[in-house]
Amino acid sequence: MRHGRIQGHGQKRFIGVSQRALDGLGQAQALSWKDPFSKAGFGKVFASCLDRSQKTALLACPGKKPIVDSRLNEICMG
Repeated sequence: MRHGRIQGHGQKRFIGVSQRALDGLGQAQALSWKDPFSKAGFGKVFASCLDRSQKTALLACPGKKPIVDSRLNEICMG
């Protein structure tokens, strides 16, 4: 999973590495994975350096601290 929907989603622009927060739907999307992911029994959870990715991981996998790995970052658009 990448991350839930973010603020400004419908603007038809590349967001890249800019810090955009999850919107209400994005938070709900992340929470919808909580039960299936808890049943999967993941030992570790990884996220990019972006706040939206880490917030998605925290909502989808409560009790697991995401391991932040810059190799998962979005591409930089300049």
